[in-house]
Amino acid sequence: IWGCFEVFISDTTINIVNHNPKFAVDLANDASTKKYLQPVSLDSLSRFQFDASGSMGDIIFGDHIDKFATIKAVLSVLFPDDPSLREQFSNTDLWVLSQRRHLIVHKRGVVDEEYLVKTPDRVPLFSRLNVDGFIIDKRLSAVCKAAIALIDATKRAIYLG
Repeated sequence: IWGCFEVFISDTTINIVNHNPKFAVDLANDASTKKYLQPVSLDSLSRFQFDASGSMGDIIFGDHIDKFATIKAVLSVLFPDDPSLREQFSNTDLWVLSQRRHLIVHKRGVVDEEYLVKTPDRVPLFSRLNVDGFIIDKRLSAVCKAAIALIDATKRAIYLG
């Protein structure tokens, strides 16, 4: 679930900046997001035949945007006045889902101390993550609500801004 969501967020965000390259300046000037941007080099510009007009998102983000903190920071700069988007991306379920994905991919699902510190989950240290239908439904619901909030924010920005 998290992997699909991350690709959706990444592709949408990159396309928003490709569509409106001035967002690249906003992202580069914001203390919370500039550290996540790729440096604009001649090599990266040459990939696009030195025409950045419709590719600025690809240039500054590279292939994708990952990590929940990066996604949240970037969206707060792109959509600073969108309370629905902010509310959905403040949902603890999204954070926990991203942390669970990290454990599954990098730690074979074994709970470590870092996971217990970063999440509200209270499971035994060194146990394997338990995934049941309720957890899947809860996390999928959070992802759907956040995706819809991003789609709505994007439509408002494109059609109203």
